[in-house]
Amino acid sequence: MNMNTTSTRGAFMNARVRFQRGTLSALLLLLALIAFAGCSGDSPTANNGPGDTTPSQTGVIQGDLNPKGGDFEYVSATNGDPDNPIEGPFTLRGNNIRYDVDAGELVVDLTVINDGENSFGEAVAMTFLGLLPDGVTVENPDNAESGVGAMINFEFENDDAEWTPGEESIARETRFGVAEDVAIGFTARIDVGMSVGMGSIGGIVWNDENDDGMMGTDEGGLAGVKITLSQEGADDQSTSSGEDGTYRFDGLDAGFYTVRKHVESDDVSINPLSGATTPTTIHVILVEDIDGMVVPFLAANFGCKGDDGSVDDGAITGVVYNDANGNKMRDDGEEGIAGIKVSLVSGPDEITSTSSDENGNYLFAELAPGNYAVVKVAQAGWIPTTPNIVAVKLGSDDTGPDPKSVDHVDFGCMMDEDEATGAIGGIVWNDANGNKQFDKGEGPMAGVAVNIGETQAVTNELGIYIFDGLAAGEYTVEKKITEGYMATTPAALTIKLADVGGVIDNVFNAHFGCKMIDGGGPTPGSIGGVVYNDINMNKERDEGEKGIPGVMVTMAAEGLTFLPMTTNENGEYLFEGLNAGNYTVTKVTPEGWTASTSTTGEIKLNEVEGVVDSVTDVDFGCYESVGTGMAHN
Repeated sequence: MNMNTTSTRGAFMNARVRFQRGTLSALLLLLALIAFAGCSGDSPTANNGPGDTTPSQTGVIQGDLNPKGGDFEYVSATNGDPDNPIEGPFTLRGNNIRYDVDAGELVVDLTVINDGENSFGEAVAMTFLGLLPDGVTVENPDNAESGVGAMINFEFENDDAEWTPGEESIARETRFGVAEDVAIGFTARIDVGMSVGMGSIGGIVWNDENDDGMMGTDEGGLAGVKITLSQEGADDQSTSSGEDGTYRFDGLDAGFYTVRKHVESDDVSINPLSGATTPTTIHVILVEDIDGMVVPFLAANFGCKGDDGSVDDGAITGVVYNDANGNKMRDDGEEGIAGIKVSLVSGPDEITSTSSDENGNYLFAELAPGNYAVVKVAQAGWIPTTPNIVAVKLGSDDTGPDPKSVDHVDFGCMMDEDEATGAIGGIVWNDANGNKQFDKGEGPMAGVAVNIGETQAVTNELGIYIFDGLAAGEYTVEKKITEGYMATTPAALTIKLADVGGVIDNVFNAHFGCKMIDGGGPTPGSIGGVVYNDINMNKERDEGEKGIPGVMVTMAAEGLTFLPMTTNENGEYLFEGLNAGNYTVTKVTPEGWTASTSTTGEIKLNEVEGVVDSVTDVDFGCYESVGTGMAHN
């Protein structure tokens, strides 16, 4: 299951750890997942620290720095349309542009001007959200970042601690590492009124029209996208991106935070999102500087497509509706039912759940290719007219695993005038190593018979079976013997369906593992290889080129999709317990890397004298990308 996770700076990005210049008086890494405090990026009343009443504001600036051009002025915008910006309240001025040949740096003196009507505290910072071309660096930032996320602070001549309308800052020399005669494109946010001494986390959500994962100067922000901040031991808090696409959470202590972008916008009719072009989860570490001040990080950015309203990543969606006539179809006038819980299961585990909205709709988005079960949880007052558990496969058999696939699963219910019913389901899988765990690389088993008494169900191509229409009570679920296989888990399970307030359970945990018997059939084969760092990009693994750990590898075979697996510490992967047949192995190139070889391998395993082939040289090469885009794990 690929939930698109990355780690980013507040302390680490681009697979490196870097901290605030100077001695850190504290570095708190709260090994965590969940916490937040929120505000829209452009609001003049954004959240501040305790007791801080200074209004805050954010402005987004996009422009070019041309070594052959003259001085420039760029006015910030409060909306996300580069073609029709709503200008204000800040102006960025660049003077004395020159190239330092000895240092290899393009140099400019930057100032900011308050063109608005409000006065602000003189904590004024500019954070780079996008830098083009790829590889441009900021050589003298005021934080530990050198690319996206680099921050520069502006100071003022007077000491009144107030940035008044019309006031211009002192010139701040800023140096960019770039080749001579190369122009720079940049997107930056100017923030004022942040909590003094406390930390902030923010970024921008933008319409990544060209899908390159980097914000261009012609790409605008997206409003109304929900962002959630998490920290272990604290309640989750959420906000939505402002009209310019920015968001910010203030008043934060040093520590480890997780930022997550939701696929749904607050108003999808205004801002339809088609899915992520960058990781949807970012980890941020906030640290203290030598003075005990928490260093902000304001470049936790999220790219997505917002042009056509289609879902661009794997998704399962549907509606729970009032099937008033009980015909198992949604007819005109049959309305959706709100508040019905729907769960998503991958392998034997529930991975997430949601509830139907006011129109009965639900959505599981940004899903990796693979096998899933969608489970509608029973609700008091309603009885199902369609199955409560539906098996779903995401991915195309024609092209191998394809994350750009969608399935639609609707659930019908009618008012409970009769006896309620429940369901029992599960998965039968090839437990090749016999450890009773559904491990990565182990596939489902189709065509296996499972009985409850005289009633029999047969697993489908995803290894899933379902019994529905069951009354409350105790049931024995029995997996029948499969020739050439032995059970690695109990072959019979006792499942109790409880009736709580007229609601009968839907249970999807009656799973069965099987292992091929030695001598009871052909010796199974395997497919494996290594994902390696092809440093010289010659498409061959040379001496000294090490394996890359943690890279996802998927496999599909003639209608079956195996659980994805990740490479071990040596970059190796291995799918075992395989029958003869045709297989497709796909390497998912990690963020920050570029493939040097094909990312897909077609393998045919033959059976010769009772032994299925083992192919262990399906290798994949990639090399580390140069640049400062979104980080990789």
